[in-house]
Amino acid sequence: MIKALILSTALFCVTWAPLPVTTQCAQGQTEAQGPPFVSFCDLIKTPERYHNALVRTNAILIEGPEQLLLYDPSCIASSNLIWVDWVGYSGALRTADKDIQKKLRKYVKSDERARITIVGVFQARREAESPTNVSPEVAALVKRNNEKTGFGHLGCCSHQVVPSVLVEVGRVPKSVPFP
Repeated sequence: MIKALILSTALFCVTWAPLPVTTQCAQGQTEAQGPPFVSFCDLIKTPERYHNALVRTNAILIEGPEQLLLYDPSCIASSNLIWVDWVGYSGALRTADKDIQKKLRKYVKSDERARITIVGVFQARREAESPTNVSPEVAALVKRNNEKTGFGHLGCCSHQVVPSVLVEVGRVPKSVPFP
Protein backbone atom coordinates (compact mmCIF):
# COMPACT_ATOMS: atom_id res chain seq x y z
CA MET A 1 0.00 0.00 0.00
CA ILE A 2 2.73 2.48 0.96
CA LYS A 3 4.80 1.49 -2.08
CA ALA A 4 1.76 2.11 -4.31
CA LEU A 5 1.22 5.53 -2.72
CA ILE A 6 4.87 6.51 -3.19
CA LEU A 7 4.83 5.23 -6.78
CA SER A 8 1.62 7.09 -7.64
CA THR A 9 2.93 10.30 -6.07
CA ALA A 10 6.23 9.97 -7.93
CA LEU A 11 4.38 9.35 -11.20
CA PHE A 12 2.22 12.42 -10.55
CA CYS A 13 5.32 14.54 -10.01
CA VAL A 14 6.94 13.23 -13.20
CA THR A 15 3.69 13.69 -15.17
CA TRP A 16 3.53 17.36 -14.25
CA ALA A 17 7.27 18.01 -14.65
CA PRO A 18 6.84 20.50 -17.53
CA LEU A 19 4.74 22.84 -15.40
CA PRO A 20 6.56 25.54 -13.43
CA VAL A 21 5.10 25.06 -9.95
CA THR A 22 7.50 23.51 -7.42
CA THR A 23 6.20 21.69 -4.36
CA GLN A 24 7.07 18.80 -2.06
CA CYS A 25 6.58 15.28 -3.41
CA ALA A 26 7.03 11.80 -1.96
CA GLN A 27 9.92 11.25 0.45
CA GLY A 28 10.36 15.01 0.87
CA GLN A 29 11.88 15.44 -2.58
CA THR A 30 11.16 18.69 -4.40
CA GLU A 31 9.83 18.12 -7.91
CA ALA A 32 7.92 20.13 -10.44
CA GLN A 33 4.22 19.45 -9.95
CA GLY A 34 0.94 20.49 -11.45
CA PRO A 35 -1.11 23.50 -10.53
CA PRO A 36 -2.74 23.74 -7.11
CA PHE A 37 -6.00 21.92 -6.48
CA VAL A 38 -8.82 24.38 -5.87
CA SER A 39 -12.25 23.11 -4.88
CA PHE A 40 -15.02 24.09 -7.23
CA CYS A 41 -16.87 25.89 -4.42
CA ASP A 42 -13.75 27.94 -3.60
CA LEU A 43 -13.56 29.04 -7.26
CA ILE A 44 -17.17 30.24 -7.00
CA LYS A 45 -16.73 31.90 -3.58
CA THR A 46 -13.52 33.82 -4.41
CA PRO A 47 -13.33 34.01 -8.21
CA GLU A 48 -11.07 37.08 -8.38
CA ARG A 49 -8.41 35.26 -6.37
CA TYR A 50 -8.05 32.70 -9.18
CA HIS A 51 -8.68 34.94 -12.22
CA ASN A 52 -6.44 33.82 -15.11
CA ALA A 53 -4.73 31.25 -12.87
CA LEU A 54 -3.94 27.70 -13.90
CA VAL A 55 -5.89 25.50 -11.49
CA ARG A 56 -6.86 21.87 -11.01
CA THR A 57 -10.43 21.22 -9.88
CA ASN A 58 -12.99 18.46 -9.61
CA ALA A 59 -16.62 18.97 -10.63
CA ILE A 60 -19.50 17.48 -12.56
CA LEU A 61 -19.47 18.15 -16.29
CA ILE A 62 -22.78 18.52 -18.09
CA GLU A 63 -22.41 18.16 -21.83
CA GLY A 64 -25.27 18.87 -24.21
CA PRO A 65 -26.07 20.48 -27.56
CA GLU A 66 -25.91 24.04 -26.19
CA GLN A 67 -24.14 23.54 -22.90
CA LEU A 68 -20.78 22.55 -21.53
CA LEU A 69 -20.94 23.34 -17.84
CA LEU A 70 -19.32 22.46 -14.53
CA TYR A 71 -21.09 22.35 -11.18
CA ASP A 72 -20.71 20.82 -7.75
CA PRO A 73 -23.59 19.57 -5.59
CA SER A 74 -21.82 20.99 -2.49
CA CYS A 75 -22.58 24.53 -3.66
CA ILE A 76 -25.41 23.92 -6.06
CA ALA A 77 -27.26 26.91 -7.50
CA SER A 78 -28.01 28.05 -11.02
CA SER A 79 -25.67 31.00 -10.46
CA ASN A 80 -22.81 28.65 -9.48
CA LEU A 81 -22.14 27.23 -12.92
CA ILE A 82 -18.82 27.50 -14.73
CA TRP A 83 -18.77 27.48 -18.52
CA VAL A 84 -16.21 25.19 -20.15
CA ASP A 85 -14.51 26.67 -23.21
CA TRP A 86 -15.24 24.35 -26.13
CA VAL A 87 -11.93 24.82 -27.96
CA GLY A 88 -9.90 24.09 -24.81
CA TYR A 89 -12.15 21.14 -23.91
CA SER A 90 -11.93 19.52 -27.33
CA GLY A 91 -8.13 19.92 -27.32
CA ALA A 92 -7.85 18.43 -23.83
CA LEU A 93 -10.14 15.57 -24.87
CA ARG A 94 -8.06 14.82 -27.98
CA THR A 95 -4.84 14.60 -25.96
CA ALA A 96 -6.37 12.69 -23.03
CA ASP A 97 -5.57 9.10 -22.24
CA LYS A 98 -7.70 6.65 -24.30
CA ASP A 99 -9.26 5.26 -21.12
CA ILE A 100 -10.36 8.76 -20.07
CA GLN A 101 -11.83 9.42 -23.52
CA LYS A 102 -13.74 6.12 -23.45
CA LYS A 103 -15.13 6.68 -19.93
CA LEU A 104 -16.15 10.26 -20.70
CA ARG A 105 -18.02 9.25 -23.88
CA LYS A 106 -19.75 6.42 -22.01
CA TYR A 107 -20.87 8.49 -19.01
CA VAL A 108 -21.93 11.55 -20.99
CA LYS A 109 -23.86 9.40 -23.48
CA SER A 110 -25.75 7.54 -20.76
CA ASP A 111 -26.17 10.29 -18.13
CA GLU A 112 -25.32 13.56 -19.95
CA ARG A 113 -22.77 14.19 -17.21
CA ALA A 114 -19.58 12.88 -15.65
CA ARG A 115 -17.41 13.76 -12.66
CA ILE A 116 -14.10 15.10 -13.98
CA THR A 117 -10.84 16.42 -12.67
CA ILE A 118 -9.38 19.00 -15.02
CA VAL A 119 -6.50 21.40 -15.27
CA GLY A 120 -7.20 24.70 -16.94
CA VAL A 121 -7.11 28.47 -16.82
CA PHE A 122 -9.94 29.89 -14.71
CA GLN A 123 -11.48 33.17 -15.84
CA ALA A 124 -13.49 35.03 -13.21
CA ARG A 125 -14.72 37.66 -15.64
CA ARG A 126 -14.79 38.38 -19.33
CA GLU A 127 -12.09 40.76 -20.44
CA ALA A 128 -13.62 42.87 -23.15
CA GLU A 129 -11.73 44.69 -25.85
CA SER A 130 -12.39 48.39 -26.36
CA PRO A 131 -13.09 49.53 -29.91
CA THR A 132 -10.27 51.68 -31.29
CA ASN A 133 -12.28 53.78 -33.74
CA VAL A 134 -14.55 55.51 -31.17
CA SER A 135 -14.11 58.19 -28.55
CA PRO A 136 -12.55 57.14 -25.20
CA GLU A 137 -15.90 57.67 -23.44
CA VAL A 138 -17.75 55.36 -25.84
CA ALA A 139 -14.92 52.79 -25.70
CA ALA A 140 -15.10 52.76 -21.89
CA LEU A 141 -18.90 52.34 -21.99
CA VAL A 142 -18.70 49.47 -24.50
CA LYS A 143 -15.97 47.77 -22.50
CA ARG A 144 -17.87 48.14 -19.22
CA ASN A 145 -21.09 46.72 -20.73
CA ASN A 146 -19.32 43.83 -22.47
CA GLU A 147 -17.53 42.84 -19.26
CA LYS A 148 -20.92 42.41 -17.61
CA THR A 149 -21.97 39.74 -20.11
CA GLY A 150 -21.38 36.17 -19.10
CA PHE A 151 -19.62 33.27 -20.75
CA GLY A 152 -21.24 30.57 -22.81
CA HIS A 153 -24.59 30.13 -24.44
CA LEU A 154 -26.62 33.31 -23.99
CA GLY A 155 -24.10 34.51 -21.40
CA CYS A 156 -25.33 31.93 -18.89
CA CYS A 157 -22.25 31.75 -16.70
CA SER A 158 -20.28 34.34 -14.74
CA HIS A 159 -17.06 32.30 -14.93
CA GLN A 160 -15.23 30.09 -17.41
CA VAL A 161 -12.50 27.50 -17.42
CA VAL A 162 -10.32 26.82 -20.46
CA PRO A 163 -9.19 23.22 -19.96
CA SER A 164 -5.76 21.99 -20.98
CA VAL A 165 -5.71 18.51 -19.37
CA LEU A 166 -8.39 15.99 -18.42
CA VAL A 167 -6.90 14.19 -15.43
CA GLU A 168 -9.67 11.85 -14.29
CA VAL A 169 -13.23 10.85 -15.17
CA GLY A 170 -15.84 9.11 -13.03
CA ARG A 171 -19.51 8.21 -13.05
CA VAL A 172 -22.04 10.46 -11.30
CA PRO A 173 -24.58 8.54 -9.19
CA LYS A 174 -28.20 9.05 -10.28
CA SER A 175 -28.97 10.41 -6.79
CA VAL A 176 -26.73 13.48 -7.35
CA PRO A 177 -28.99 16.41 -8.25
CA PHE A 178 -28.72 18.54 -11.37
CA PRO A 179 -28.38 22.31 -10.88
